[in-house]
Amino acid sequence: MRVLALVALAATACGRLNFGGSDGAEGGGATGYAAAVLADKPQLFWRFEEAPGAPAAVDSSGHGRNGLYFGSPTLGVPGLLASDSNLALALDGTSATYVALADPANLSWLGISPCTIEAWIELYASDGAFHEIASKGPTAPYAAMSLFVQYDPGTIKFSRNTASGSWEGPWSAPVAYSTRMHVVATYDGSMMVLYVNARLSQTAASLSVVDSGAAFSAGFNLDATIDELAVYDFPLTAERVLAHFAAGS
Repeated sequence: MRVLALVALAATACGRLNFGGSDGAEGGGATGYAAAVLADKPQLFWRFEEAPGAPAAVDSSGHGRNGLYFGSPTLGVPGLLASDSNLALALDGTSATYVALADPANLSWLGISPCTIEAWIELYASDGAFHEIASKGPTAPYAAMSLFVQYDPGTIKFSRNTASGSWEGPWSAPVAYSTRMHVVATYDGSMMVLYVNARLSQTAASLSVVDSGAAFSAGFNLDATIDELAVYDFPLTAERVLAHFAAGS
């Protein structure tokens, strides 16, 4: 059961992070899309380049925030970047298959701090339920913060949970299945913004204080390929969102 598996995984997805060690990768020898992402100093960057059977998603940000694979993810599938010959992660749409961050010792998250969640995805199934792209907390949309898909029609939503247990946030127009897309959700401490393929989808105000005691995970219940998942501790500007999209296209 996912909740039990995550008991030992601690808190954070994005926001003002408190950690020791490296300040993260500066780009080094990275080229193409990876160089564009690393230039903005992500706090987590899962590229999903691992070989089949690998136990963990390697963090390419330089911060060492590797994620553990649960269930039966399919690694080594063709990536979603048109610009790079990269690999990606395919998920089977079940609650048993996902990847989660396990680093409770040196991470914390203040609930209204700025952040960005970014990923490339290609959706496959349609059943009307909620399916997580990336989330801080147990279940979209009622996680503390979540970027998720509500299928049938396929709509991307970015949510923050309120103190009363309801959620608030922007959503996209219906999106196409079996088509790769670049999804970015930003929060500046008061305003949530959602982009799909570098186009502004919607904004929504949010001053909810998000609980900092939950794990960060990706792919729960998601029937899709996911690639290049990055988390930042500031809101990417529209110009940088466009630059990342262009670099991957």
